[in-house]
Amino acid sequence: MEKTSAVIAVILLLLIAIAAIPHKDQSLAVKVKHTITEMNMIPSTTSFSYATRHMQTDWGLQIFKDNMLNGAGAGAWNALYHRYQDYLFWTTETHNHFVQVAIETGIIGLMSFLAMWAGLLFITGWRAKRFFVLDNKNNIEEQTGKWILNWGVACAAILIGVHAFFDFDLSLGAMDVLLWSLLALANSGAVIDSIFQPKAASAPWLLFTAGIVLTALLMIMGARNTIAYNLFLACDKSMQTAAQMKDGLEKEKELKRIQEMAEQAEKLDNNNALYPATVAQACALRFLPLARANDSRAAELRNSAREAIHKTEKLAPYNIRVRGSMINSAMMLQDYELMMHNANYLLEANPLDANAYDNVVMLSAMAADNSMQKGDKQKAKTYLQNALNKAAIMDTQKKKLNPARLQAPYWQGRPLEFSSRSYFELGKASYLLGKYQQAEGYLQKIIDNPGDLAPEINAIKAWYFAGVYKNGRQAEGNTAIQNINDAQAANLYSQLISLKPLD
Repeated sequence: MEKTSAVIAVILLLLIAIAAIPHKDQSLAVKVKHTITEMNMIPSTTSFSYATRHMQTDWGLQIFKDNMLNGAGAGAWNALYHRYQDYLFWTTETHNHFVQVAIETGIIGLMSFLAMWAGLLFITGWRAKRFFVLDNKNNIEEQTGKWILNWGVACAAILIGVHAFFDFDLSLGAMDVLLWSLLALANSGAVIDSIFQPKAASAPWLLFTAGIVLTALLMIMGARNTIAYNLFLACDKSMQTAAQMKDGLEKEKELKRIQEMAEQAEKLDNNNALYPATVAQACALRFLPLARANDSRAAELRNSAREAIHKTEKLAPYNIRVRGSMINSAMMLQDYELMMHNANYLLEANPLDANAYDNVVMLSAMAADNSMQKGDKQKAKTYLQNALNKAAIMDTQKKKLNPARLQAPYWQGRPLEFSSRSYFELGKASYLLGKYQQAEGYLQKIIDNPGDLAPEINAIKAWYFAGVYKNGRQAEGNTAIQNINDAQAANLYSQLISLKPLD
């Protein structure tokens, strides 16, 4: 009778929990129906919420497949998931903690994590068998109380685990603390009930000392990291102040102070890429005016910035925010190779982001123009070809897209297409490399839909008609350029048809 009462009590607790669910209709029947409906939606592929979570799990399993043994490290999901997508979607969590553990720690970590849950299920099952099956009529009231407590703890822990299959509960520190506390309670109950009998420590003072040392280390490391992050926040705020300064000397002093704070933060925590990235930014901003003034300190600052950029890259190779910062710093240093290196990696981190493609094309054009001014045609050719290679990469990525996910709310961002400005640069790059038919194709796209390039349409047509001329249709090109009746465009056309491809 007592056991039956315990089961009834558990059922009543579940009903109370359902009744506590907020819903516009306060009747219990509707709340139960609503709960069942929500549970039935878990395997659904039509609901936006669940469909996206299923896809995130699929992307996560692909990452796990490529890093199966020991995983890809902490933060791997956020760093890598864009490379496995078949539509552009932004999320910082995989919404499946089991998959996230597999991604970050591999099969070794996943098996350890599953072993923890297996232990909980074993303890709960053994105690259930002991209460319901084994003939144990002694101290029935005490046993009933223990069972209800054990069942409540187990249900709470298992519920967290089940929900972690389709949400990021355990990415929240408070939920982690709660789960481990529940597991500790379950384990203590098992020890009390003689399921496990740990041996008494032969040297309890040693365990106590080890605990004190470990706690001290954790506190020291936490304090260092906290101080480092506060220094970074101060740098960020001071950077905004420096940007408003008009006096060059005062601005130099402020940027030097920012550099020193960021270097101190890096010493305290050398695993955070934001700190060397801030060092690089401060050095690059200091470098610009000093280089213009031919100050001898400029060379030292340039080297310091480059060193900081390389440190940042090692710490966060696929961090989009950090890569953007490194590109800006390299641009201020006028280091075009370093700038293009980071722009290419930024695209690799998210090959479905149209802005990343535009970024590479525009920076490649800038770098090529700088090389041409210096008379380095080979380097200019390399930069121009780099831009054209990204067009081929975009075409490859388009073939991998899920046609059912190309519209909102699934696709989050610009369509995977170059901007008009990028098409113009691609057309010019193709022309300069002697790929005249390809140049015609890119430039025709702008002529058909000039968009914000409408004021430059005659110059675009000059490049286009020059491509027509180079493709063997000289009369057509000459006639077309005369018909637009623009002297500047005609002059540009004459210069272009006299150019030879870069060799």
